[in-house]
Amino acid sequence: MSWEATETWPGERGEGAPFRAAAEVVVARRDALGVVERLRLWWRSDPDHPFSVVARRVALTSRWLFVESRAGGRRRVRLDAVRGRRKEAGRLLYAIADGVDLVLADRGGDALERALDQATGSVGEWRTRPGLTFGCVGIFAFSLLFVSVSLVLQYHRGAMDRLARHLWTSESALGLYAGVGGALLVLLLVTFFPRRLVADSLGLTSVRGLFGWIRDTKPVERVAGVRMHGHISGGKSSGSLVYTVTVVFDGPPEEVQVHVGVGHMGPRAVRARASALEVAERLSKLYGVELQRTGEV
Repeated sequence: MSWEATETWPGERGEGAPFRAAAEVVVARRDALGVVERLRLWWRSDPDHPFSVVARRVALTSRWLFVESRAGGRRRVRLDAVRGRRKEAGRLLYAIADGVDLVLADRGGDALERALDQATGSVGEWRTRPGLTFGCVGIFAFSLLFVSVSLVLQYHRGAMDRLARHLWTSESALGLYAGVGGALLVLLLVTFFPRRLVADSLGLTSVRGLFGWIRDTKPVERVAGVRMHGHISGGKSSGSLVYTVTVVFDGPPEEVQVHVGVGHMGPRAVRARASALEVAERLSKLYGVELQRTGEV
């Protein structure tokens, strides 16, 4: 069940079948993209969702989703083939069974988005908060980049002369090494750290780096369950209660820890448990799986 080409459009009367398209009642529609939306979608495009697949016009009926591409071709897909959606970086990504995903501009919950969510049973998303780590990595990375660039600008001329004379350990050469090494370290930092998780009706996605360049999605079809586990760390009298929430996957078996809550005995432990339980119940509802509770919960 995937996309199929069509010449008709809901609400328009075609020459061959004057009443067929008109008989399709339009539930929601979208008009052409604005200039800012086109620029944003082009900037956020990636190999899995290139700018060429972005929809120019969309119309939704009770059974079909009609799309007109930027090149002018028209296609449609049955509504029950839409598996869910993901909202990221100003885009809406709708997964289509056995077909190319649909890419739309995020217009803040307009009539089309609400109608699609209602038709597909989408329950939103859950994501880890960037937190202090995100800010610390950003500040450290940009500070290190400033120092690295300064070192390269200061030593590169003298270093080239020293290296040409095989003076590998001269002051200028060492300064150049430090600048280049620092710049490479910044590249590694912004590429792999920090790590964030996004859970939605499409699956669980790990996003790495300040700019989210590295992504790994585990599809929702592999989700086998959600487990909340609690245990005491450091003894019952003076220790802490630790609550973890884990998403369990099939084929091959795999577990991803998505939340950790720690609280000392007393009110903090109660808040840590409530926070972990909220995350676990949210994920259980989102994926439609049973919540398993183990340990001191």
